[in-house]
Amino acid sequence: MSAETTHQRINAAANLAVAWRIGWSPSKVSRLVRQYEHQVAGKGVRLFDFLCNSAKLTVERRDRERVVALGDPDNMILFADPVGEEAVRNVLRQRGY
Repeated sequence: MSAETTHQRINAAANLAVAWRIGWSPSKVSRLVRQYEHQVAGKGVRLFDFLCNSAKLTVERRDRERVVALGDPDNMILFADPVGEEAVRNVLRQRGY
């Protein structure tokens, strides 16, 4: 399992549902993430793909949404990186940007 927490996954799933214009309630998003964690996460399936299946997206739309949401589909990050973001801000500040 990755270093993502359940809360980070829920936030990422909720953001994807909004971007996809799917009317999932907060409880459904939470349930889907917990289902993913308990049944699928250790089997090499990404959360993004699990959510695509849950949303019943077509293969074409899934590929389009992956590129739109993630840029490079092989470098998917579904959570914020506050430590990395703070480090970037510090470097930019030190260099006068």
